[in-house]
Amino acid sequence: MEFAKNVVVSIGTAEDGVGAQAFGALSQMTFLNHSTIHFVHVFKTMLYSSGLTPNLLYPAPEERTEIEESVFQYLKRTFAPIVPSGFEGQAHFKCLFSEAPKEAILKYVDAMSADLVILASRKERGFFESSFAEYVSKHTVADVLILKMGREDLIGR
Repeated sequence: MEFAKNVVVSIGTAEDGVGAQAFGALSQMTFLNHSTIHFVHVFKTMLYSSGLTPNLLYPAPEERTEIEESVFQYLKRTFAPIVPSGFEGQAHFKCLFSEAPKEAILKYVDAMSADLVILASRKERGFFESSFAEYVSKHTVADVLILKMGREDLIGR
């Protein structure tokens, strides 16, 4: 399929354990066999400010290299094994830092000229369906594939 040559898989912080299982469906997506797949996690940064002290950025710049390496290793270990069988494309693993993860992933999608974004949405629903997935879907020109976490009970029906 031509539309899935350059794919961004957005991995959130909750995508361990049950969340990572939602991405197990990637192993069955043989249309990705010749794609370039970017597995991306956006680490949310925080800026703490007080009138009496200097601004404090978390994580501090000197901590970012270690966090980036840790996230890289996690992504590689967790998601490299679930690429489709017969995968002949390229897999890239990236950690970004941003105060606004939604905006960061959109910028990355644009920078990579991705034509497909794959992300997971939590089973639990609150007032908003899934603000991250909904936001990405509404604000990107790329096609979006949303995998529902916790839907293992529906497989095989």
